[in-house]
Amino acid sequence: MAKGVFPEDHPLFAGVLDMACNQVLWDFLADSDLVVAAGFDPVELINPWALAVPVLHVDTTANVDQIYPSDCELVGDVSASLDWLADGWRGEPRWSERDVAAHRERLRTAY
Repeated sequence: MAKGVFPEDHPLFAGVLDMACNQVLWDFLADSDLVVAAGFDPVELINPWALAVPVLHVDTTANVDQIYPSDCELVGDVSASLDWLADGWRGEPRWSERDVAAHRERLRTAY
């Protein structure tokens, strides 16, 4: 589940899929414009993928199993792909740090 790749104390850390209180996280992600599944291995899913949000699959291998739908894929070096995406991105974040903090408080309350 890529634990440790993105620090849990980062102000934009929203949680881990299919862990305790997972519905809170699924509800949060349902309001996304796009889910970037970077190095995500769907074997880790406990529940079926239930989001109707576009997904960008970023991994060293193609999303051949389609356990989660990917509308678009970047296949190759994950770190380089994410750097390329970040360099080209313009705009404002979908959620503010305050929004994510409120979500994390909902998670804490659910625990």
